[in-house]
Amino acid sequence: MSDGKSEGIYYFSREGKQNLRKTITLVGAAAARWNLFKVVMFTADGDGPLRAAKSFAGKEIQVIACTFPRGTTVAGRESTRVPTGIPDPNVREQLQANGVEIVQAGLPFDDAFIPGADDSKLKTIVQTMNLVSGGLSLCIQAVIMATEAGLVSQGEPVIAMSADTAIVATGARKQRLFAPDGLVVQRFICKPEALDISRQPKPHPTPQATS
Repeated sequence: MSDGKSEGIYYFSREGKQNLRKTITLVGAAAARWNLFKVVMFTADGDGPLRAAKSFAGKEIQVIACTFPRGTTVAGRESTRVPTGIPDPNVREQLQANGVEIVQAGLPFDDAFIPGADDSKLKTIVQTMNLVSGGLSLCIQAVIMATEAGLVSQGEPVIAMSADTAIVATGARKQRLFAPDGLVVQRFICKPEALDISRQPKPHPTPQATS
């Protein structure tokens, strides 16, 4: 009797949204191979889930889009703030027209805002996941959000994906994350090999000359 099996993982050369199309293709093939019918995805603008839903049209795959609360922003380029939470009503209409469920809530691994205070436990969880992939924590948080919204059952295997990372994981609420019946990452479908965004090296400060 075999004690295991060999199943391939696709490795992207680098992180980023340029991998989204291939990730969707890989997820669609994995869903058919393993008879999985739910795909959860964390998104800021709704573009990824909409592309996925169109790609999966005609298949028995439910796409669940998990996003930030309404009215929130994230840091953009040159100190700008970018609206999140699927702010475009046209995108929302397209998502709904393509059967995508939307979960809008705070991120499970975000701190409550207390000036000058950080939750080191939550930061450690996220940084540990970042050792594997910058998208892994987004996948895990999407599973938690979908479970707490009642769209995924505790222990139910689903596919979770970001633009460049996709896994098979079991549903879990945040409070049960590390419990015996909590979340389990069962398989990796794809991930980036080089972590050139989430763990981009910071330049060392240039020493100042002294007189």
